[in-house]
Amino acid sequence: MTNAKTVTAKNFHAEIWGWSIDQGPPPVPGDQKYAPGFTTPVQVDTCTTHVVPPQTLDLSTGIITPTDNLNLTDAKWDGGQSAWHITSSFLVIKAPTPCAITLTFEAKAVSHSAHLTVSSFPAMLGPGPGWSTRLKIHTHSFQTYTVVMPPTAWKEGFKSLFLTEDNDGGSKVVVRSISASTEQVDIQASYFWRCVFQGHVNPGATASRGISVTNGVSTTDTETNSFATTIGAEVSAGLEGIGAKLSSSFTYQHGSSHSITVSKQTTTTDTFSVTAHEEAITFQFWQLCMRFNDNKGSEITQAIDASMAPYVECSYTSADASAQPALESAD
Repeated sequence: MTNAKTVTAKNFHAEIWGWSIDQGPPPVPGDQKYAPGFTTPVQVDTCTTHVVPPQTLDLSTGIITPTDNLNLTDAKWDGGQSAWHITSSFLVIKAPTPCAITLTFEAKAVSHSAHLTVSSFPAMLGPGPGWSTRLKIHTHSFQTYTVVMPPTAWKEGFKSLFLTEDNDGGSKVVVRSISASTEQVDIQASYFWRCVFQGHVNPGATASRGISVTNGVSTTDTETNSFATTIGAEVSAGLEGIGAKLSSSFTYQHGSSHSITVSKQTTTTDTFSVTAHEEAITFQFWQLCMRFNDNKGSEITQAIDASMAPYVECSYTSADASAQPALESAD
């Protein structure tokens, strides 16, 4: 048990993960009256992110340089077309979680029209549990062909899509680029206050109590995993993965450094003390909390440890009441 580190609302200031927070909790409204235990979140920042950021795999040269999330294997270079010939090839996709991915192929058929089959199960093994679509590729010039791979294509642990051509008489499919992206996700960072201890002390008395206070993530595992999946964090990496994704997203968006540490829930016991001398005191002690929510309905909240942001004490005495202007009577 330790003595709680406290400040008054007037003197509160905290630097949390690259954001400055100066606005404290609400005042105590009156004698033995209390402000609601949770305040309305106040926005401090916003950013956008993707599970798979927009990127293009350049296939116009004889050397394929993988992007962060894409690579093509088992294709044949066609120098005459300055593109790669799709035979039975593999499009390797790196994504932290199953998601809908928009794929755009810049392709053409040589000789006459042909088909390109994109599937999550190899055709040579027969009908499978995955997803498949068939694109008709036209001749003469490169055109773009777009498909959306649904999250169900990730069933059975597949990490690659199978690309196969149906040439129907000697034509072939060549691809000059493949682009990929997922839907944009908007993230909002905000803070709010929660009351951890409140009470009333008569003149000449002291209220002192050890209060169990939770720090760290306060959302459930299901809510936390849902948020991780939506923003594209590595679910297997747990809270560390969420912190890394949030840090990179806010830093990239604004250029200023944000190092966000999302930590597991812990409990500490802190002693809060209030002494009333000549006047009774009504008091509330508040803890700062951070909240991250996305436009898909998922969120994660974290109660901030007092070592990062001290508790804030708000109080009300009869002197506060006498300092208020008197109400004028109606004529």
